[in-house]
Amino acid sequence: MKKFKTSYYLTTVMFLVFMSFIVTVAFEKDKTISGLATIEAAGTPAMPAIILKPAFDTVALGDQIRVDILASGISNVTGIQINVRYNSSVLSYARAVEGDFLKSGSTQTIFLDTIKTAESGLIKDIAIVRIGSSASGNGVIASIYFNALSIGNSYISLDKKLVADINSNLLSANAVNAKMFVVNFIDSDNDGVPDSRDKCVTPPSQIVNRYGCPFPVSDGFSSDLTTNFTDVDLTRLRNLKIGVANLGQVDFENQEIRLIENISGNIRPVNLTKIIEFQPRKVVVRSELFAELNKTAKITLMNIVGIINPIVKVGGILCTRCRILSFNSGVIVFTVPHFSEYSVEEGYYCGDAYCSTQEGCSSCSNDCGSCPSPSSSGSSSGSRGSSGGSSGVGGGSAFYVCNMDWQCSEWENCVDGMQTRKCTFVKVPQHSQKEICPQEVYKPYITQQCALIESLKPIEKPKAQEPVKTQEEIKVIIEEKSNRFGFAIIVAAFAFVFIVLIGAGVFEIKHYDRNKPVSHDEGILIPYLRVMRRQGKDDSEIIRSLIDSGWDKDFVEEVIKKNKNS
Repeated sequence: MKKFKTSYYLTTVMFLVFMSFIVTVAFEKDKTISGLATIEAAGTPAMPAIILKPAFDTVALGDQIRVDILASGISNVTGIQINVRYNSSVLSYARAVEGDFLKSGSTQTIFLDTIKTAESGLIKDIAIVRIGSSASGNGVIASIYFNALSIGNSYISLDKKLVADINSNLLSANAVNAKMFVVNFIDSDNDGVPDSRDKCVTPPSQIVNRYGCPFPVSDGFSSDLTTNFTDVDLTRLRNLKIGVANLGQVDFENQEIRLIENISGNIRPVNLTKIIEFQPRKVVVRSELFAELNKTAKITLMNIVGIINPIVKVGGILCTRCRILSFNSGVIVFTVPHFSEYSVEEGYYCGDAYCSTQEGCSSCSNDCGSCPSPSSSGSSSGSRGSSGGSSGVGGGSAFYVCNMDWQCSEWENCVDGMQTRKCTFVKVPQHSQKEICPQEVYKPYITQQCALIESLKPIEKPKAQEPVKTQEEIKVIIEEKSNRFGFAIIVAAFAFVFIVLIGAGVFEIKHYDRNKPVSHDEGILIPYLRVMRRQGKDDSEIIRSLIDSGWDKDFVEEVIKKNKNS
């Protein structure tokens, strides 16, 4: 029990010291408590807030810096007045310009000429008023430009904020501040971008963006449908969008793309104009010229007229892996699994005045005519297709009489990451419906991917939640009367320490003398190991995927070592 007593007493001492620190802070009279708030790298507060962005940045000595004042989740705003503090020994104020938040809906605003900068390190009374209505949602309230004067760091904080509705009632909003680091300007490749921010090594003559990477060639694309490449890291660009007005857009949503070319160690711009081409009802992405674009994407094609029942074709062949998301007012949106040439055409349907090879006299007499009577032809079939339906009109909307349909079995078990099923186009009892009858040319999916790794997650060891990654800790001042806050802190601290001490004792007693890890079923892991090796995965990849799924690292490595040649 010596080990138990030592660790238990050590835990007691640590938390008593912690409690003493909390009590000391709580009883300081008429003081504020300086806390640390964190901002997620790709998120905004859930509560209404005014945010300074970027939250954290490193800039070069002599650079001009733009800091946006953003509205996040604020409703019914007609007026905003803000004071901003900064370190005047590191930064100098240059100017402020109005953003588009209060202007939303082309509404008139007044950017008041009230800004005062006489006090060092304070920009006072940045004030904007919206005329006649209110604004809600997210957007840029204003942008402040600073010059980097000297090496060092500067917090940029909201010293005062007043947000009012149309009746002059004050609205509450959290404040999220920012911090800037000014570093010595070192530019190894002489492209005008400091090494601290430079992502690409380019020749001095190359025109580059803020991250030192060459702008892609994007002539002919519409700016409102295409990503702005000025202020993005092209080495790991997410959600790339390329579009042409009145024709369409390609949206690589949630995909990360390296939008630069490395030719013999030299960084070169990507010629998107040569790779991506929009035509009426068609988009071509020549991914053989740039493999980074051979990814799943969402396509929007516009001005689709004269089509009632659209189908998507890839290279002139029906695309069975494409999914139409919507088709309204001549605009079709669909997803694609990879890139080639995609087009939209009219699908076969009864009533299009064309007797296609998928129709016949028995399935669509409107397009193909009536079938001959048995007495004149000796047969009543006469059908040239397998859509199994006819169209009825008159006195109301059209309907379809169908007698064929697809019937599919249940999905088989997962094998090598894939599942299969069987589907058969069969005769069914005749019935009427408003939708077009099922057609043999449109076969349902018979294969799909399945997550084999999910079935291997150990029940006894759930996966631990990853910690939230933060971009920078931003100082926030939270003012509270010391007596009320001190009392609450003392009560909470005593309760917390009491619970933790009891929990620590129970944990030590329960786990004392236990020196073996949670066991895993080796019989489950070995078949998975064989499957992954047949798929070409090396052992390091297999170990990493199993650890990410909650398996014990030592156990996994031991099993793989024992079954090295299996």
